Amino acid sequence: MTGLSESEIRAYERRTVAQRSVCRRHGMSSQCLSIVTRLIVMSWSMQKALLPVNAVGDGDMNESTKKRYRGLAENFYRERLGDLPRSPKRIADALKASAVDYRPDSFRVVRCALAFDQGEKGFKEAADRISEVKNPVTQRRSDLLAIINNKELPGGERLAAGDELKKMSGESPGKKKQKRCKNISDADFKLMLDGASLDVYAALYIGRHLGCRPVEMPTIEFEGSFAYIHGAKVTEDGLRGLSRMIDLGSEATAEKVATAVRRLNQITDGKSGRMAKIQSRIQRLTKRLWPRRKVRPTLYTLRHQMGSNLKAGELDRASVAYLMGHQSTKSVDRYGDRRFGAAAGSSPIKPAVSMDKINDLVRSNHTTSPGSGPDLDVSHMSDPFYLPKV
Repeated sequence: MTGLSESEIRAYERRTVAQRSVCRRHGMSSQCLSIVTRLIVMSWSMQKALLPVNAVGDGDMNESTKKRYRGLAENFYRERLGDLPRSPKRIADALKASAVDYRPDSFRVVRCALAFDQGEKGFKEAADRISEVKNPVTQRRSDLLAIINNKELPGGERLAAGDELKKMSGESPGKKKQKRCKNISDADFKLMLDGASLDVYAALYIGRHLGCRPVEMPTIEFEGSFAYIHGAKVTEDGLRGLSRMIDLGSEATAEKVATAVRRLNQITDGKSGRMAKIQSRIQRLTKRLWPRRKVRPTLYTLRHQMGSNLKAGELDRASVAYLMGHQSTKSVDRYGDRRFGAAAGSSPIKPAVSMDKINDLVRSNHTTSPGSGPDLDVSHMSDPFYLPKV
């Protein structure tokens, strides 16, 4: 009736903390509360159905991201469709046909851009259809063979014979996934620090101690030895991403990291954003330090290294997922290798919440909704330390 799945309903149940407390004060049972919550969700769903497509789902998207998506969509239409009408089927078919020209991550970005563009123009069905398009290059071998043998691409064309042979042999056509540097030695890290400007030094210091995503760095909050990281991938339905409270072990270390965060916030955004500036400077620095290397360290290398250190330590998978900002222990597999981690038990960070809370927030896969429980309350936290400039 509501148009929402059971997992979405449970997600909204978790987000009605205020209603839960009011109901408890009036002596209502949990079963009655669940009914009230479902009525609230039904009301929200009906309102959502009446809103224009561009009023739903992109409220938290940055204007720069919207502008980028519009540009990507227009380029796609011009290069892939030309003067042909932009019907949902034609766009979806063209997207599948173009998969061999993109890396998997780039394909996802283009798909998101097309879905956003169609949704913003009010074509909800087209946006939904594009969002459901799967990358044929990364599908299972049997699915690929079905596409080769049974489906024609837009214009009646088929994949090139060379690509067919690659698929038949189990090798996927298209661009290979870009190689990344996923571990860094202490010696290499010291070289980077020695050659870094103050802004780059600050970002490297934060990444080394917290292993957070670059986009999360400027918004970190501190209190005592605790750091609160606002999850960059947290979605409105609560099914992705995780904000977390981390114990850095000492107030002295937290104070230094807070100083680095304040330094980042002194950088002007510019056209590309402050963290894009930092990453470009790191790219130039590492190219100068190691001109012969094919893959060089980035801020994400520090995130992978933190994953390795945590895996090599004594923490369980749920705690590692929490510290890395994942709702699923399955996501932990993407970051780090315990063979490249520090000695067992040497990780300087740990969760600043109880194990019960971690188990409530982290699940074992991406298909099951996490347990109920309110978001971490950080309203009591003070502003980051007022420290002298770096």
